[in-house]
Formats: sequence, C-alpha cells, structure tokens
Amino acid sequence: KEFVAYAKPVIDEYNHNRDKAMTTGLDIELDVPLSELDRLKHELKKANDLKDKYRVQRNNAVEARKQLEAENARLRFRVFDLQQELLDENSVVTPIK
Repeated sequence: KEFVAYAKPVIDEYNHNRDKAMTTGLDIELDVPLSELDRLKHELKKANDLKDKYRVQRNNAVEARKQLEAENARLRFRVFDLQQELLDENSVVTPIK
C-alpha cells in the first residue's frame, strides 16, 4: 500500500507531462521516456551553441586575417615607397669641383 501511495502521484505526474508534451505538438514515441527526450534536446542545444561559438570564432579569425593582410600590404607599399625615395636621393648627381 505504501508503494502504491508513493508511486501513484509520480505516475500521474509523468502521464500529465507526457500528455502536455503531446498536446503542444511534440511528436513523441510512446516507448521513449521524456527524460530521454530532454537529454536529446539538451545535447542538440549544446551542439547548436558550440556551432554558434565556433562560427563566431571563425568569423573573428577571418576578419583578423583580412586586417592583417591589409596592414601587411600597406607596410609593403610603404617599404617600396621608402626604397624609391632612397634611390632618388642616392642617384642625385653632384658636380665635381
């Protein structure tokens, strides 16, 4: 009797949760317990969160690479410009007296 008194509310709550989940439009197989579904939902949410995190990291890395490439190109041009100035200064012919 004690076990039945303990188990009846637990079973009723389980059935109520199952009925509530079915009425909200979730497609649940009858032999799959809700805890299994909750675990799978949690794993899916965790996987999606990781995908979002990795997507942000990838986008940040791509943006950083683009900025580094732009800075590298700017510095290479500046080096070229300075080399041209140096060649121009060194190629000035001074008359011999």
